[in-house]
Amino acid sequence: MAKTVIKFFSNGCTPCRDYAPIFNKIKEEFRDSVEFVEVDIDKVSEKLVTKYKVDAVPTTIFLEGEDVLYNIKGAIPEDQLRELILK
Repeated sequence: MAKTVIKFFSNGCTPCRDYAPIFNKIKEEFRDSVEFVEVDIDKVSEKLVTKYKVDAVPTTIFLEGEDVLYNIKGAIPEDQLRELILK
């Protein structure tokens, strides 16, 4: 099954801005094997935010197919982000 990593963020969020370079580095590293999606919560329907139970930003959702494997609130250190993708 295909893996997808979704990052929910807001432009006004300082931790989101700090997390962006880490997420982008990992996104580049795994670009051939994982789909990465970035969702600005200020520009998306509440339905999507509710579907993935996003109540803080940044939140990173890890999917395999339609199944949510992990829902992590807050910025994720680079090594941990890499580990979660490889699991």
